[in-house]
Amino acid sequence: MTVGNEVKLVIFDKDGTLVDFHRMWLPWAANTVQLLERATARPVGPAVYKTLGVDPIKGKVINIYSSAAPLDSIGKNARFS
Repeated sequence: MTVGNEVKLVIFDKDGTLVDFHRMWLPWAANTVQLLERATARPVGPAVYKTLGVDPIKGKVINIYSSAAPLDSIGKNARFS
């Protein structure tokens, strides 16, 4: 919330009580996989889903990197083969 140019309120929703994390993250992950596969012409989907912590079959985030770990740890754990 802002008043003029001054920030008065910042809300962090780490546990998903305000934003449905799965409804937001799953479509983004699927779109990212699609874009990467198109751009590389390689079947990178399984590796990308694993890195993002997404199970596309169950439609669930199984390892929530985005809220549980810093971005640099995602890069360290990424393995694309």
